[in-house]
Amino acid sequence: MTQTWQRRDADVVEMPMRTPQLAALFRNEIPSLCEEIIDEVCRSIPDYAPLIGGPYRDPVQRAVENNVLTFVDHLISPRKPAPLRDELCRSLGRLQLPFDTGLSRLEASFRIGVRVAWRRMVQVFRRHRVPATMQSALADLLFGYVEEMTALARDGYLHALTADVAGVDRRRRHLARTLLGGQANPRALAQLAEQASWCLPDEVTIVVAAADVASSTGLDSDILLDPTIEHLALVIPGEVTDHREQMLVAALGDARVAIGPTVGPDDAPASLRWASEALRLADTGAVADSTLVRSDDHLLRLWLSSEPLIGERLRRRQLAPFDSLTTTQRRRMLETLEAWLTHRGNVPRMAAHLDVHPQTVRYRLRVLRELVGPALDDPEWRLCTELTLRAGSPAVRHLRAVATR
Repeated sequence: MTQTWQRRDADVVEMPMRTPQLAALFRNEIPSLCEEIIDEVCRSIPDYAPLIGGPYRDPVQRAVENNVLTFVDHLISPRKPAPLRDELCRSLGRLQLPFDTGLSRLEASFRIGVRVAWRRMVQVFRRHRVPATMQSALADLLFGYVEEMTALARDGYLHALTADVAGVDRRRRHLARTLLGGQANPRALAQLAEQASWCLPDEVTIVVAAADVASSTGLDSDILLDPTIEHLALVIPGEVTDHREQMLVAALGDARVAIGPTVGPDDAPASLRWASEALRLADTGAVADSTLVRSDDHLLRLWLSSEPLIGERLRRRQLAPFDSLTTTQRRRMLETLEAWLTHRGNVPRMAAHLDVHPQTVRYRLRVLRELVGPALDDPEWRLCTELTLRAGSPAVRHLRAVATR
């Protein structure tokens, strides 16, 4: 998982012969330069000020001084190992773990340190008329050196992150809540994912299960979960494949599971909303009873159920012509209307669908036209009515249930 930084010969910048004299000049600047770097970091990153001025003052001071001193030494001996510097950089990376902020602040402090150091180097260049070619070579060496420091700090951070099992689990739950709540921008999500040792995918699928399911035993290791909302919510990278379905059934037992649409991480809240609604529809019998419900298989019902007031008003308007009928008559005419819409008025197919004689279908169609009138020929009326019937609103299901008792 982690990769220790190793210096290669190709990374070494060979300096001109005057380097020892220049290193001696820079060495005189070290005490005041370190103070300036620390002050600038505290000013630019306010969160660091109380830490650097408190319990972490000594290790930070040692790290800054050793890093600057090692850089100056490298001007003379670029290939000389620096075990103390390496360990101090790794320790700085490890120190970031308790704050759950990743390496962004530490990397920012490194960039600030480079800026301050380069500003001081330019002053030395001017005072001692250092040739432009040497200045360019020193700039390359300085920025390469900071990359080296950053790699070492990341190595220490990742090692500590891997060892912190309880912390990783806590950060993964926080990441799941953040994704499901839509509370972070892409950069913040990437940072949270790094802290949780989770590879942020291009797409995610949200799955919800019954509220009394709280165990994650048997779930794939790359699945995030949040048990704090109404239902147990799972964040699955990518699509829910056949393998994932089998895993969900094995891990969650007989609990009903609803699978939301596959979306980008930014749209995870929408996938959660649709998965939760699919679970509700399955619990109320609005969709076929099944242990595993895919929202993509019920998009029409989900669409209409997302605005129940509009759906109910639409139902009342479209089915108003049938209010004067008896319960049995309404059931028959609704069945006939649904068959007529499904088979586009084809009488033989309607008869087979309804299991009645074609002449009976023709009779019912005449009654249907008397009830509905010219609206039966209106494409918009037919579309709205078909949506109403196919969406299976609670009122329509109740009407059919009563009529068949």
